[in-house]
Amino acid sequence: LTAMPIAFPVPIRLDVRLDLRVFGMAVLITVLAGLLAGVGPAIMASRFNLQRAIREGGRSGGSRRGQRVRSLLVVGQVAASSVVLVCAGLFGASLRQAAKLDPGFRVNQLITVGLDAGLAHYDEPTARRAFDRIAREVGQLPGVRSTAWANTVPLEHGAAGFMDLYGDDAETANTKKGSVSVLTSTASPALFATAGIPIVEGRAFTIRDDSTGPRVAILNRRATTILWPGKSAIGRIIRLASNGPPIEVVGVAEDARYIVIGEAPKAVLYVPFAQQYEAGAYLYVRTAGDAASFLPAIRKTIASVDKDLVPFGLHTMSDIVQNSPNALLPMRLGAALASAVGLLALLLTIVGLYGVIAYAVVQRTKEIGVRLALGAERGRVIRDILGQGAMLAGAGIVIGMAIAWILTRGMAGLLVGVRVTDLSIFGSVVGAMALIALGSALLPALRASRVDPVKALRADG
Repeated sequence: LTAMPIAFPVPIRLDVRLDLRVFGMAVLITVLAGLLAGVGPAIMASRFNLQRAIREGGRSGGSRRGQRVRSLLVVGQVAASSVVLVCAGLFGASLRQAAKLDPGFRVNQLITVGLDAGLAHYDEPTARRAFDRIAREVGQLPGVRSTAWANTVPLEHGAAGFMDLYGDDAETANTKKGSVSVLTSTASPALFATAGIPIVEGRAFTIRDDSTGPRVAILNRRATTILWPGKSAIGRIIRLASNGPPIEVVGVAEDARYIVIGEAPKAVLYVPFAQQYEAGAYLYVRTAGDAASFLPAIRKTIASVDKDLVPFGLHTMSDIVQNSPNALLPMRLGAALASAVGLLALLLTIVGLYGVIAYAVVQRTKEIGVRLALGAERGRVIRDILGQGAMLAGAGIVIGMAIAWILTRGMAGLLVGVRVTDLSIFGSVVGAMALIALGSALLPALRASRVDPVKALRADG
C-alpha cells in the first residue's frame, strides 16, 4: 500500500499491488480490441471485387469506401484531440491565474495543526489549559515567531458554519431585515498577525477580550460593506440573533478566501477564542524558515505537553493551497490529466494523419508518376498532398472547436480567472493542430515529389 500525502482530513491510501483479476481483464480487453479492430478489414477483404481491381490497375490499392472510413477516423482523431487540448489549455490557464490570487493571508512559513479536546473527554477549563500550554511550548521552539488559535482553516476547514448576523443600525436597503449571512470563526489575539490577515480598521483582539469582558467581534471588509456601506463599522452593535446580546465591533479585517480559492469574498465574523469555546481548534504557527522542517518538532512538542491530544491535519499552508480540493488541487489534476490525454491524442492524430496521407500517396504512385512524366511541377505535387492533409485536419479542427465550445460551458465552476470561451486558448489550439497536420503530411508529400516517373510507370505494368 502506498500513502498519498495530501491535505485531506481523511487519509487516502492507494493499493498498487498486482491484482491478477485486473491483469486478466486488461489482457481480455486487449485481445477483444485487437479482434474488433480486425473485423472491418476482414469484412472488406471478403467483399473484394476482382474485376474492379483489374480495371483500376495499380491506381488504387483500396476501395473508395475504405479511404472514406480512414479519412473519417482521422477527422475524428483531430476533433477529439482539439477538444482535449482546449480543456488542457483552460485548466492550465486557470491554474496559473489561481496561483496568482491573493488569498488574503500569508501562505509561506505558516503551519496549521488540529486538536480535538472532545475526543480526549476534556471539559472546557481542562481543554483551555491544555491549549494554552501547547501554544506556549510550541511558541518557544527555535525559529517559531508566533502561535495563535482558531476553529477554522482557510481553504481546508473554512466552513465552520454560517449564521445570520444582525446590525442594530444596518442599512436595511442593502440587507435583508438588517442582517447578513456570515461565516463565523473564533480567533485568539495573535491570529491576525500570525496568519497574516491585516486589520484595516480598529484593533485586533487582546487578552482583555476574555469571558469576563464585554462581548466584542471583528468583521471582515465584505461584511461591513454589506451592513454599513461607505461608513465605519467601529463601535457598531451587532447581534447573532434579532434579540440576542449586543456585541461591539472593535475591528475590521481584510477579506480572505475561506471556502474555495476562486470565490468572491464572503462576509466573515470573528469572535474571541476566549469568549466562545470550541472543543476542536486549530493552532496556527508562524515560522522564520521553511515551514515543513518544523512539522516533526511541533508534533513531538504537542505529544510531550499532552499525550491525550492527538494532532491531526498537521500541514503547511503552502501544502493546503496546493493540495486542498478547495484550492489548486482540482485545477492541478485537471491540467495534468487533460495534458496527458491530450499528448496521447496528439500522438494518435500524428500517426493517423501520417498513415492516411502516406497510404494515399502509395495508392497514387502511378498517377503521380504520370503527372510528373507529363511535366507537372514537383512543388504542385507537394501542395496537392499537403492540401489533402489540410482538408482532413481542417474538418477535424472545425468539428472539435464546435464541440469544445459547447462542452467547456460545464467547466465554468472549476476555472478561476479564465473564461471558458477564451479565444486565445481556442486560437492556440487551432494553430497547434494546424502545425501538427502540416508536419504529419509534409513527409509523405516530399516522398511523393521524389517519385521516379519511369519506375512508377513500370510498376504494376
